[in-house]
Amino acid sequence: MRKLIYFSAIITLLMTFSAENAQAQNEEGNITIGGGLGYGFDLEYLGINLNGYYSITPEIRAGLDILYYLDDLDGVSFWELNILGNYLFIDEDGLEVYALAGIHRFNVSFSNSGFGGFSTSQTGLIIGGGVAYDLGGISVYGEPKISLVSAWGQFSLSAGVRYTF
Repeated sequence: MRKLIYFSAIITLLMTFSAENAQAQNEEGNITIGGGLGYGFDLEYLGINLNGYYSITPEIRAGLDILYYLDDLDGVSFWELNILGNYLFIDEDGLEVYALAGIHRFNVSFSNSGFGGFSTSQTGLIIGGGVAYDLGGISVYGEPKISLVSAWGQFSLSAGVRYTF
């Protein structure tokens, strides 16, 4: 139920902006890399986020996002990998507002299990949105996301900086 409320809030926010406001400030062929911090609300862990995007068109980007959670519970570590697509609703005056969706993979590794260690993972979908503001070559961003993985789905929030080539 909580995921549905988060999802509804993200969709409502994104729908308040019309697609006709998008302009071509994000140019085709741009490469953007960045990093920051993320927080998984169901895990209640802070993590390090690394991401990179390629602009296919002025409104569409494809990218990769990795979030490695810092807390380690007795040899158990968590990380997630997201292959994402972005659609920019607004790209004007240094402000970007976008929707995101993609494939999500959540991994749990056990290194102190007494059995030599092992890992397990699940794959599902991820949806969300984002806001970025250009400060002159470097942008600050924030992204709420909901992963729709059967056993380990969660709401996460990432924020950080990105550099565009």
